[in-house]
Formats: sequence, C-alpha cells, structure tokens
Amino acid sequence: MTATDTQVLSDRLLNQPPGTAIFIAEDDKGVALGFIHLQTGTDYYNHEEHGHIADIVVAPEGEGRGIGRVLIEKGEEWARSQGYRWLTLSVFAQNLRAREIYKRLGYGEDMMKYVKELV
Repeated sequence: MTATDTQVLSDRLLNQPPGTAIFIAEDDKGVALGFIHLQTGTDYYNHEEHGHIADIVVAPEGEGRGIGRVLIEKGEEWARSQGYRWLTLSVFAQNLRAREIYKRLGYGEDMMKYVKELV
C-alpha cells in the first residue's frame, strides 16, 4: 500500500462520505488480516451507479487463508444491499496472482487501459 493509499483510507475512516464502506478482517485475537475499501462508482456510458472495490489489501499473516475471498464476498454483500447490479475493481495487468483470484471468483475483464510513458 502506498502513502497515497494510506492517506485516502485515513481520510475515509475519519470522514466517511456517503456511498463508501470499509470492512476489516480480523483473527480471533483481533489482529487485522486485511481490509476492503468500497465506494460507489458511476458507469461512464449509461450513468448507472455500481459498487467499486477501491482497495483490497491482505496482510502477509492473512495470505493463503481465504481472507481476500471473504473480503470480496463482504464487498458483494455490501453492493447488493445498496441495490447495485454489479461490483467492479481495477487491477494492474502484471498482477497475475490477483487476476487469477478474481477470475476464480467470477470476475471478468471489461476494459483494457493502455499507457505509454512520455519521456
């Protein structure tokens, strides 16, 4: 997680705007194993609101324990409770591990973003 991510999450926790939610996964001793930060998005083309996973982070202690799956399921539950028809997320193309997990959970590719560094 970057310093910017930390700042955004701190701000969201202190001043939670409407249409956002943060859920934290803990073990039985209260140790945080991961979190998911959700927000409302609006589709560019049809202007329909939907849920969006802004951040999902699993701590090293939570890896391989199904924490990511549980957090995403919680995100889906939140999105349904808001009346949204879909839940989106963004992932870096080179993050093959995450992309495989999302695919196993039923997420599919929708749009590709191409980037060229201009030096």
